[in-house]
Amino acid sequence: YVKKDSSQAIVKRRDWGGGAAVLHALYDAWLPSYNRVVSFQRGQMRLEVYVHSSQSDVEIVNTEAQNTGRGGLANKGGIVTEMLINGTTRLSFLTAHLEAHEGNSKYKMRVSSFAKILDGTKSTKWHDVSQTSHFAFCLGDLNFRTC
Repeated sequence: YVKKDSSQAIVKRRDWGGGAAVLHALYDAWLPSYNRVVSFQRGQMRLEVYVHSSQSDVEIVNTEAQNTGRGGLANKGGIVTEMLINGTTRLSFLTAHLEAHEGNSKYKMRVSSFAKILDGTKSTKWHDVSQTSHFAFCLGDLNFRTC
């Protein structure tokens, strides 16, 4: 169960079974003035989007996922959601888990995987969210290294 008070949310361990239910209960307790508008999971990747309760005009245009793991496994890849705010502003959120490790070949694999995610989650035939959104936010375990 979740106990709500001004300082904490407590979820008993025996109720952890589904994972998403626990996460939602914690967020609902910690963010009482926000509404969950997207909750999407693919493998171990998850995208949760919350908007403030005062924002009533939110339309979810599209939510898609693209696997990039070996053999099409969902251990790597990304999730993209597109939304329209107030009928005028298009926001997109992309979360991804890309290949790790150092070296030029791994770097090229990450770049290729990112392009595959964008291509595989297009809501139009010709354009991905980097071209159709006013603002696109990329998050997650991207594993790009700096020198």
